[in-house]
Amino acid sequence: MPETGFLATRPVHHRHSMAPAAAEEVTAAAATAETREHLGRGHHVEATADGAVLLVETGISFEPFPVALPRFLSADMAAQLLLVATGPARAVRAARGLAVEVAGGVVPPAAMNRHVRHGYLAVGLDCVVTLGIAGAVALEWRRCRSAGVPAGQQGDRITAAVARHLV
Repeated sequence: MPETGFLATRPVHHRHSMAPAAAEEVTAAAATAETREHLGRGHHVEATADGAVLLVETGISFEPFPVALPRFLSADMAAQLLLVATGPARAVRAARGLAVEVAGGVVPPAAMNRHVRHGYLAVGLDCVVTLGIAGAVALEWRRCRSAGVPAGQQGDRITAAVARHLV
């Protein structure tokens, strides 16, 4: 089993709650897992084009670090994220570092590290790799930009995409 500790424990989101000064740094895996659990209980989320996600009924929000803000994804980067989204995906040791292995393909180490650094992929200590909140946001943001969707309509589409990818 490859060592994923440095990837799995790198915080990329700020977690805010209703309590004053309750912000803390969390990993993409923790933010994604909490959002999945929230959606699994039938609750709702609201997402924005800047990568923030609010768990509506709880008042908890996840805001990305500046490096995790959605950026324009190349076609290759988007394809890699979509490949991981089809799952199941695992971190595996490759000649040049950790890669993501998923049925139908591999995300090479350099790309995996970039995706993890941006919070697009969530890596668990068990080596399971999933699409992170920021990845779902970035994919839909790219679709909106490519389709010329006005900024005022992007929030609803991004929210639906986060719910779709994380359920």
